[in-house]
Amino acid sequence: MSDAFDYMMKTGLYKEIVHTLAWAQTQSSSDDIEIFLNPDDAAHLTEDVEDISGFTVLGRPLHRSVGVPLGKCMLFDRTRGKYIRRDEPIAD
Repeated sequence: MSDAFDYMMKTGLYKEIVHTLAWAQTQSSSDDIEIFLNPDDAAHLTEDVEDISGFTVLGRPLHRSVGVPLGKCMLFDRTRGKYIRRDEPIAD
């Protein structure tokens, strides 16, 4: 997994995830948050490009989504059923 961490650090993806999670904490008190990454970013984190189930980043489940720009992440608050993007308030 050191290759995955190296990739996240080199590309700034780790910092993006940390900052987005910090933003999410200002928008939601839920602990049930999942991380979505661009499929190309996710492919660098695990050997099995198609199946990333069970892989976590900072203790959060990881998923792939073509709707996430490369180098960015999107979060999903399962408790509220809402997506969270950095610097965008959650619409009620």
